[in-house]
Amino acid sequence: MKFSNDGKMLAVYDGSIRLFNISDGSWTRLDCTEPSSIAFTNDDNYLLIGETKGKLRIYSIKTGKSETRLAVSQPIPEYFGFCLVNKIIVSPDGQKFICLLDNSRITIWNIKGFSKIKTLNGWGVYFNAVYLPKANRIITACYPNDLCFWDATTGKLLKTIEFYYNVFCMTESPDGKNVAVNAGGVDHIYDGSTGREIHRFDNMSGPATVISYSP
Repeated sequence: MKFSNDGKMLAVYDGSIRLFNISDGSWTRLDCTEPSSIAFTNDDNYLLIGETKGKLRIYSIKTGKSETRLAVSQPIPEYFGFCLVNKIIVSPDGQKFICLLDNSRITIWNIKGFSKIKTLNGWGVYFNAVYLPKANRIITACYPNDLCFWDATTGKLLKTIEFYYNVFCMTESPDGKNVAVNAGGVDHIYDGSTGREIHRFDNMSGPATVISYSP
């Protein structure tokens, strides 16, 4: 489940999607099959929905209308996964979103017009990412142990950092310039543009599941 950014709505998905209005207790069931990920846009006007078989849906909170797109346009070999939309991440500026699929692909979308900008082709399963518009970078965590830095405009892979352990969590800095990650109980802060390590902190308690910057 996921709360809207203003805390007035709650989206629950468990085989279908129900949208609850917290103030009056009303709810709406959305016409959606096999949802796998959801995200509210920053202004809470839309709910972005990822489904199995590579489907993406944008639902208007105000009008109740929705549109559907395919995250990838070409057929995917069966051994490349089920084209499951693992995660949807809205950019900090609220203009774009990233779609992570289980078939080694990442797609970048404009929210306005619901149009696909670019597909990034990689390897493995991408399970987390941050979008740094100021640095023009998309940084992804890929199974098993890779951190990848991409040019958000060209889609070119600029740098890959390999760890001995999984990248359990990651987050962008408030100024949108750096990214913090935890891998195997060690916290790292990297420059978003260059991929250069700025700081390293040993976490003796083991791998972290959440990492964040103070405001």
